[in-house]
Amino acid sequence: MANEYRPLIGITCGVSEKGIEGAYPHVSLPLAFYQVLQNSGAYGIAIPPMFNLSVLSKLDGLILTGGADIDPSFYRQIRKPYTDKPDKIRDNFEFKILVDALNLDIPILGICRGGQLLNVAFGGTLYQDILKECPYLDIHNVKSEQEISHEIELIGTSKLADLTEFNSEAVNSKHHQAIDDLGQGLKVIAVATDNLIEAVESTQHRWVVGVQWHPEVIAKHKNFHQRIFNTFVESVKTNLLRM
Repeated sequence: MANEYRPLIGITCGVSEKGIEGAYPHVSLPLAFYQVLQNSGAYGIAIPPMFNLSVLSKLDGLILTGGADIDPSFYRQIRKPYTDKPDKIRDNFEFKILVDALNLDIPILGICRGGQLLNVAFGGTLYQDILKECPYLDIHNVKSEQEISHEIELIGTSKLADLTEFNSEAVNSKHHQAIDDLGQGLKVIAVATDNLIEAVESTQHRWVVGVQWHPEVIAKHKNFHQRIFNTFVESVKTNLLRM
């Protein structure tokens, strides 16, 4: 319908110190996020960490995106030599806006770092480097996000399992960190072929899902990944009807 309301989804992003031609800092966000949301019937807006937290009152849903490693102090660890130097401004902002969004019970989708941030917010921990800290396979940090890296197994009934008739789906993968101890109030809904946690959802909220891969990149090639955004946006619209 031409007059159908399109929800506004906030998409977190970082700040690069090297701007256009290196002239000034800038915020950037892959075009793919806007495309998948447009295809799902929503609009996206970049939410950089210098925004006031009151911006949440203008948003209908929240996507937490990928980026640099989360400061390990958020999950009660000391940063190890192979962990990125933390972006404290981004970490503090995203942790606060995530907690506020959880308290308001608005739909949230966490992607890669965003899925890890969800786990940390629920009290969980992370592997600071998969290959150095745990016996998992070298399948999780493929150079190109356009490439399929491995399969995931969908576990039990979940918001992701509802999107496919299959028990497994192919995903891309570009991360060196991952969920270790699961946060309280989350359940595992997908694992990789080596049993590394690939997706979680909240048992305490209407629609809060975190995935370790980048569905926005391969959504145009594989319907399962576009459906993740479709069902996210549908949950946003349903949530608006309750308000």
